Amino acid sequence: MYTIIFAGGQGTRISEETNRIPKPMIKVGGKTIIERIMNIYTKHGYNKFIFLTGYKHRKFFNYFKEKKIFFLTNEKKNFFKENFEYQKSKKKIYLNLFFSGNNTNKRQRLLKLKKVLSKEKSFFLTYGDGVSDINIKKLKKYHFSHGKICTLSGVNPKSRYGLLELAGDKVTSFKEKKKIIDKYVNAGFFVCKTEIFKYLEKEKGDFEDNVLPWLSKKNQLRCYRHKSFWHSIDTLRDKTYLEKLIKKT
Repeated sequence: MYTIIFAGGQGTRISEETNRIPKPMIKVGGKTIIERIMNIYTKHGYNKFIFLTGYKHRKFFNYFKEKKIFFLTNEKKNFFKENFEYQKSKKKIYLNLFFSGNNTNKRQRLLKLKKVLSKEKSFFLTYGDGVSDINIKKLKKYHFSHGKICTLSGVNPKSRYGLLELAGDKVTSFKEKKKIIDKYVNAGFFVCKTEIFKYLEKEKGDFEDNVLPWLSKKNQLRCYRHKSFWHSIDTLRDKTYLEKLIKKT
């Protein structure tokens, strides 16, 4: 199975870094975010990746072409070539860079892979800025158990702020940065049937705002609850926090 990674946005909330490089190329603890994401999949035996690039596309190619562990294709924009068949090796990571436009949204980027994935039944999909200790094999097993078109991973994040419980104006309880019980957010780490492309064509707008609600309405969306580590890097504060966690391990 392929793993598709959204890697084309500009990452304006962390512009201190992204004025030079794409957000997934930011290094945390000496390794790029996107390499850490790939490690989540390769750990479980999945080593074929497609990056949906856009902003500063060439930075990906220049970086990964120097890495011997990667078998890299597609330095050209808007071009896909599958030539992995004669290069099969468990020690290699197969990476196909697919330029999906500088100003396209996630739905539009993913839709560009319709022909590329026409022979596939399912694929993994994730964002280029979130890391986790999620078990990819268990996620895949859950997805195939329910038979719906799409599975997303939900996490129960810790609030960044202390939570107040009030009775009128009286503070009855103060909970410092606790997890918000029974509230989940979309952490990405999707598994999708290729049937999803018909929904990408029908719907307008973006992936999260339009396609996922549409799938939910059609009873084609399920949530895999991940109750362990997950962290998304949106700001320098997020990067600093993750670096501290890495130093402790």
